[in-house]
Amino acid sequence: MNKGSKLDFRGQHIYVGMDVHKRSWSVSILTEQFEHKTFTQPPEVEKLTCYLQRT
Repeated sequence: MNKGSKLDFRGQHIYVGMDVHKRSWSVSILTEQFEHKTFTQPPEVEKLTCYLQRT
């Protein structure tokens, strides 16, 4: 059974906050309505870019 509940962020502002350190980045993603996710990742631009495009 398919739910078909895909999130749609069209027309909304999306904010990305970053706490940048030498060995890791703490990233928070928020929309106008709620906080989507906060996570820590290695300091690699390509990984963050792929995550943002995929999600």
